Amino acid sequence: MKRLSVYIRLSWQNILRHKGYSFFVVFGAAISFAFITVLMQIYYTVDFDRPPFSEAGRIVEMGTFHDYEGKTVPSLRDSEMPDFAGRFYDMESYAMLSSQISNIYIGDVLHPLSLYFTNPGFWDVFDFRFIDGRPFNASDVGNGSRVAVIEKKLAQDLFGSPDVVGRGMEYLGSTFTIIGVVDSFTEFSSDGNGLGNIWIPNIFNEKLSDDSPSDLYLLFSRDIGADEIRNEVSSCVTSYFNERDTRVDIRPESVRTLHDRRDDGWFFSWGIWGILFILILVPSVNIVSLSAANAYSRLHETSVCRALGATSSSAFISLMTEHSILVFIGVIIGILLVYPLAAALNAALDAGAFGTALFSGLDVPVIVMFVLPVFVLFSLLSGGLPAWRISRKNIADSLKGNVEL
Repeated sequence: MKRLSVYIRLSWQNILRHKGYSFFVVFGAAISFAFITVLMQIYYTVDFDRPPFSEAGRIVEMGTFHDYEGKTVPSLRDSEMPDFAGRFYDMESYAMLSSQISNIYIGDVLHPLSLYFTNPGFWDVFDFRFIDGRPFNASDVGNGSRVAVIEKKLAQDLFGSPDVVGRGMEYLGSTFTIIGVVDSFTEFSSDGNGLGNIWIPNIFNEKLSDDSPSDLYLLFSRDIGADEIRNEVSSCVTSYFNERDTRVDIRPESVRTLHDRRDDGWFFSWGIWGILFILILVPSVNIVSLSAANAYSRLHETSVCRALGATSSSAFISLMTEHSILVFIGVIIGILLVYPLAAALNAALDAGAFGTALFSGLDVPVIVMFVLPVFVLFSLLSGGLPAWRISRKNIADSLKGNVEL
């Protein structure tokens, strides 16, 4: 520990002595790690099933069915969905979700928005984080209560504040009272379909027609595995349509949970790692050039230390300690830049649309599981090679200046 403190103290003195070099290393690392952290947060949100998709491995969306000739089977009507969902013996809850562009009045201001209609089971299937209020339930629907739930960012955009529980909005001449506010979530977690950002009970969907039925999501029990879910879906769907003299082609291996579907996407299978590779490699190559130049300028100093008894290993550790401190400072600054960067990305993504979020927050596990290992790799790639080469040069040649890095 004492030796480490000596390395750190000497490294800090060298950092203060070479301010220009130190600035560029810190700056390059900070910019790189700001983007790396955002990228890893998005990956973590999707691949590790973060809210509102914590149960993505147990959720199956009932999409379009086809017969054995590949022809599309007529979709389920909304009125048929409760009976259909009840056929699944391991199903815990189901969600019906539809949307339409609607004119919403906030005070006297008109806002054309995508309004989402759903049933109370929606809040069981998808575990939104409520930061205020509550979801609407079966009692609200049974009483015909005109209530709504809104996402935090959309509330901020529409009302100027997320503190909107108890406030009203007008839809089709009726006032709906907001009873709950959910935390923002990234659009990357929604598998491209989107769960919406403002919801009212589907009994108020006056424009509902069988030509545009709701999306249906089934939440299965934790007591059964993925293969059992697939077999049950295949069996129950086949049985349901057989009763209606319709043959559907739905094999167990074709059934995909929401988690499976996200894993199937090329971006999260390969694309995100390709981007990460570029974010590590390009800055590392640039910083390697700076590190090599800095190491060469200190060749005489390093050689004198070795001539006085320092080993090659201690010279390498000394150079790497200095470089790692600079990169670590850059990582800290990069993490601090995440929220301004995310705000800029969200603003660019909005493009005039209310409530869209690319990045909704930073989880501590992202720093521990991804950022710190990448920091070690980045330090070794950008500073390890110059430090290793300079620490192994011949002392006599180095003192004479007859070496090339």
